[in-house]
Amino acid sequence: MSQQQQLLHKDAPWVILIHYGNPTLTARCLESLAKTEKIPHGVVIIDHDPQPKKPEYWKDFHPNVISLHDGLNPGFAPGCNRGAEVALSKGACYFWFLNNDATLEESVLERLIEFATKYPDVALWGTHQTDGTRLIGPTTHKKWFACRAKKTIYPTAMPESIHLLSSNQSLCGASIFTTRNNLKKVGSWPDHYFLYWEDAAYCYKVHQLGLPIAITNQKIMHAGSATTIRRSPMSTFYGVRNQLLLHHEITPQARMGRLLLKIHILQKCFFRFRFKLLKPTWDGILAASKGQYGRDKRY
Repeated sequence: MSQQQQLLHKDAPWVILIHYGNPTLTARCLESLAKTEKIPHGVVIIDHDPQPKKPEYWKDFHPNVISLHDGLNPGFAPGCNRGAEVALSKGACYFWFLNNDATLEESVLERLIEFATKYPDVALWGTHQTDGTRLIGPTTHKKWFACRAKKTIYPTAMPESIHLLSSNQSLCGASIFTTRNNLKKVGSWPDHYFLYWEDAAYCYKVHQLGLPIAITNQKIMHAGSATTIRRSPMSTFYGVRNQLLLHHEITPQARMGRLLLKIHILQKCFFRFRFKLLKPTWDGILAASKGQYGRDKRY
């Protein structure tokens, strides 16, 4: 049943979703936003599915939704950039990049806006995510990730519900919030990656600028566990390749460190008995060595 359209003010927040695959997940996310978030907001759906839904289809699940199709499926980061451009054209002041399989149990957007207004120097805000029974927070990387980050001046007197990320941490791309001013400071998502590590590369841009990143104690729920997806040949290839590409971007002279990282990645396949993933792992290592970005036709 269609919902009554809300009247959006010029500086209304916009949620950006990248859709691909099962439309039920995106529909559940839209319904959750419409039900839980009382503050008027818009939603931009960048539809990467080769068989897109008509824009009218999504309006049955949310009153303020715009849908744009890109059948080439360029990846998550290009989709986020395109969605942000659309939201900017609508006068958006706040941008929430959200996984299309997320659902909410309580309002998140209103609290994020409150924090961003009170602490405008924080460039990116994140939330925790549940993946099955796990509660996922920021990702902590090895020292190479932080080696060229600028010293960050952190806000003082922040509540315990906010955790400020260190220079070797990044947010999960499943839920990243920012303001118009900070979006202009940081710039676009790194769209030369595909599928994995775009969020880490985006947070690294923020660390290079010396701007704070924070995560709140709020959480979003995923539709289900991603364990099977993480262990697929496709996710293995892009996970391995993109990590090594980012390592090279940050530390181009650290050839020995990259060699040791490659050996570490390979040995994990052996000692965890994931022999079926040896080929995509090796393919990822070779692709990174050749400096290959974007989507690979083999995966």
